[in-house]
Amino acid sequence: MKAQKFDLEPDHIIDWRDYFVGDANKKGHQLADPTSWNTKLLPQLYGLESQINQRTDCRLIRARGLARLSAWFAFGFAFSEVARYTIEIDQNDKLWRTDTAVSEDFRLITSNGMDVRDGEIIDGTGNTVAVGISVSGSLDEDVRHFTSNRSEKMASLLLLRPERGLGKECLRNAGDVVAIAAQVKEATRSFVKRWAAQKLLLFYFGPLSGACFIGHKLNAVCQQIQIMEDQQPGYSPSFLLT
Repeated sequence: MKAQKFDLEPDHIIDWRDYFVGDANKKGHQLADPTSWNTKLLPQLYGLESQINQRTDCRLIRARGLARLSAWFAFGFAFSEVARYTIEIDQNDKLWRTDTAVSEDFRLITSNGMDVRDGEIIDGTGNTVAVGISVSGSLDEDVRHFTSNRSEKMASLLLLRPERGLGKECLRNAGDVVAIAAQVKEATRSFVKRWAAQKLLLFYFGPLSGACFIGHKLNAVCQQIQIMEDQQPGYSPSFLLT
């Protein structure tokens, strides 16, 4: 991504562009060294959170920037709800906050009509489950393709989507994003518990606000949460959140 000026002068800057493959003005989705997701990038996020936590009592994080969805998941996770942070992001020139009242008319359903606790059984055994969340469009077939070519056993797959048309306008306002984050956490936690899973693979196709807000609520869901990054084509692991 190019350097860009935003509506706020930053107190802190995170610039990860040099870690990604691609030319200076058009970085891709892959890291030059895939291990850097968790050996370099994630420690930087945790270090920033620790610095803010120790040096100020501010708990409103006004985040601006252009980043891959994996980065927004990790950012929300680092500045989590359980640590009493509120995050404000810019979504298409609208400022949306994680403390917005939930939209009461928003409902999350399974894509395939499966029970939300059982999901779509794959191996029926193993310590790993997968959850795919479709918002801007359906990722169901891409996730199924990934799971069919996996090397590890996977107990089950849960495919979630809003009960409305998918697309860029699916999440209408901040209340919708707060609602999807809360319902994703509730459904995923029940699904993980049902299969006694120790590792969760998380796939997502939607706006950055959804990734950030879901990440913000991901505490106490699973022992390991593996965020999956769309490499266009195919998925590969990015941040491992524990």
